[in-house]
Amino acid sequence: MDLFSPILVVGRDYGTHGTRDKLYHVVAEEAGAYAFRTVWFERAGGSSIELFTVNDDDEKVLLNSADSVKTYRSAAAIGGALAREVLPRPNSGADIDASILVELVDGEWPVDPDSVTLSLNGATVAADVSRSGGVTTIRYQPSMPFPQRTAFEAVLSFTEGGNGTTRSWSFTTVDDRLLAYWDFNDASDETAAVDLVQGVVGELEGGAVYTDDGGGRSGNAGDRAINLGEDNGGQHILVDPVDWLNLLAVYDRVTFSLWQRWDADIRNQSIFWAISPSSSSGSRGAQAHTPWNNNSVYFDTAGCCGQATQRAERSANELEQELLWEEWNHFAFIKRGDTKEIWINGELLIRKSNTSNLPSDFTRLLIGSAGDGGNSHGGLIDDFAVFANALTSAEIDELASGKRPDEIRTIVPIVTEVPTISVTLNPDGTATITFEGVLYSSDSVTGPFEPVAGASSPYIVEMTGASGPPVPGEPAPQVSAAQFYIAR
Repeated sequence: MDLFSPILVVGRDYGTHGTRDKLYHVVAEEAGAYAFRTVWFERAGGSSIELFTVNDDDEKVLLNSADSVKTYRSAAAIGGALAREVLPRPNSGADIDASILVELVDGEWPVDPDSVTLSLNGATVAADVSRSGGVTTIRYQPSMPFPQRTAFEAVLSFTEGGNGTTRSWSFTTVDDRLLAYWDFNDASDETAAVDLVQGVVGELEGGAVYTDDGGGRSGNAGDRAINLGEDNGGQHILVDPVDWLNLLAVYDRVTFSLWQRWDADIRNQSIFWAISPSSSSGSRGAQAHTPWNNNSVYFDTAGCCGQATQRAERSANELEQELLWEEWNHFAFIKRGDTKEIWINGELLIRKSNTSNLPSDFTRLLIGSAGDGGNSHGGLIDDFAVFANALTSAEIDELASGKRPDEIRTIVPIVTEVPTISVTLNPDGTATITFEGVLYSSDSVTGPFEPVAGASSPYIVEMTGASGPPVPGEPAPQVSAAQFYIAR
């Protein structure tokens, strides 16, 4: 399967059940050979599987039968080279220190390693190329980290059998920022809590109140928490709207961090619920039970409750530590692409694969209850934070040891509207850059980028090559090699 090409998931089926048919509809818009993979797991008891198509008479016809789709266990090498590995994954988020890797498997003709070139956003980079056993490996490790929150188009060119081939894919470097953080220490407005990053207001509803001074997780003077009470009366903190949460879908990464204490008997509850209309089961864009009444901790994203796509769960009894729910406990809920993690007091409870991407249509966030305000937490909550990236185990341990979220990530103002930049060539051999925000520059597309001292819009730069207006038959003036981007 060529990983440059988008992968289409035809269908999924979960759970245990007896033999039954499961039909999926696929449209092949062009004739040709298509890679097809079935992943099938037997859980217990008897098992059977057969793959078939359905003809015009509504009859099942097994694959590779006379009147069905032809299949092949392994095909001869025909056509061009295939990519068996591409990193960063196409259309995905990438760490700022990520390396680029492509493994090309020869097709009908061998790839010429001397012909391979790799470029990022139009600038050729010095990639290492090696070849062994019909596989050409291309690696590139930038000397400096990529800039954050930046989209890249990678273009790979090579020849095979004298024929030139170009393949491209895109990725976006991750956002390491702290997106929101409520420490609940400012009780000057008894009806609201204001986050420290962007001043987002959460309304205290259903009887949620501030604790007395010193009632927060640390117990120190000046530290408060939110008391959600002992009864299940719909107490919560409502944050509406939450456009900044939609940044998460670009990278498919997030960390929710919080402290909680139970003052009631363990019951069904949700400690947070981010509403996404496109997500199933009560618009469950992201939510957690800490725990449910069975003592299991749950983390759901993009709906519920697919074990391979949406849900991570495990009993808290399986931790090495003995949890005392009536005391303060730290929780971290992490999604890093397809990987989900739940951490309690710095100990990993579960790590598993969940393939559904975070949604991009978050509308509201309820802290301390389910999306409808019910199943509220019976006790206190403190230091609720949302990070745009997946924290490391060391960072989680620091949080569990009492470090504040704004000590893990420095607060940077969040911008939900993308600023604009444009370049206009001038007849006098200069170029005018019009932009919003702060202008950054680098001699290389891979950085490092630095603010352009004294730059204000419009900003004029010199061009290389021919100067003055274009002359027929002569090279057109070119913008200098400096690369620019903007940020606010």
